[in-house]
Amino acid sequence: MISEKDLNILKLLRKNARSTITAISKSTGIPISTVFDRIRKQENGVISKHTAIVDFEELGFGKGCIFAIGVTLSDSEAMKNWLQAHPGLNSLYRLDYRFDFLAEMIFKNDEEQDAFVEQTNKRFPILEICKFPVQKVIQKEMFLSSMI
Repeated sequence: MISEKDLNILKLLRKNARSTITAISKSTGIPISTVFDRIRKQENGVISKHTAIVDFEELGFGKGCIFAIGVTLSDSEAMKNWLQAHPGLNSLYRLDYRFDFLAEMIFKNDEEQDAFVEQTNKRFPILEICKFPVQKVIQKEMFLSSMI
């Protein structure tokens, strides 16, 4: 189980991964050296990476879409590998009901999105695929950061 101090540090990092150790120390009342040590310790398991949340539309990638994909068990590993290698993949989840994967994909336009669906259908015997075009991202990556 994670300590309350570690959880408070992680909440602040989730809110702003660029927070300084000094700022985290001031906010939590935990000494700077302890904050440093606790962050380093969490980087060996809990913290996967420090990252930035990007507005894809501002970069010219205005077509976000979430796909729920079902494949046969024998095609599951190949589908996972193919999705992971796809340049449009933002997030990939393994599901435990009806569908096998939930893939959040980012594309520049409808043509790229349609090409992805066509390539997927050609490459794999898809049992089922549901497409959920994202109209607007309202909130993203908020768990823990909103608990401060």
